Amino acid sequence: MSDQRADKLGELWDVYTRQRQLTGRTHRRGEPLAQGEYHMVANALVFNQDGELLVQQRSFKKMALPGGWVLATGGSVLQGETSLEGIQREVVEELGAQATHFERIRTSWEKDWFDDLYVTRINQPLDSLQIQTSEVEQVTWLSIPAAQRISSDPDYLDDDILIKAQRIALNMI
Repeated sequence: MSDQRADKLGELWDVYTRQRQLTGRTHRRGEPLAQGEYHMVANALVFNQDGELLVQQRSFKKMALPGGWVLATGGSVLQGETSLEGIQREVVEELGAQATHFERIRTSWEKDWFDDLYVTRINQPLDSLQIQTSEVEQVTWLSIPAAQRISSDPDYLDDDILIKAQRIALNMI
């Protein structure tokens, strides 16, 4: 039986230095990291062939932004995974989407994690996606301006990064 909790406390993550070097230690989600320790997060902006962005309403059971609309899909990278492996897993888990190409476009740093942002493109209609209801309430395709208007975290991405991401996605095979 699959785990249906929205936030899987107890997940194991690799611990990194500020220079993205593995420390050889692992961390259990839900426990605080020591100062100078980081865990890896991977997110993806998912576009379709028309340049529309897949936005998702987060589950109301999520600890962060419950019920909020977000522009990226993703989450924490698990122990032993690379950033790319983590985002590939997250896109399949959360959306049931078939994405074959990912391009990393940015890394941002927070208090105790770093976030690798990818771009990908899928050519699937919404009704073919298998959303993970413990994580996602619903998804829809929107233009960039419309997506920014409903975003619950408007400071996460600016116009320049979204336009750059859209241009990359439209050039993906």
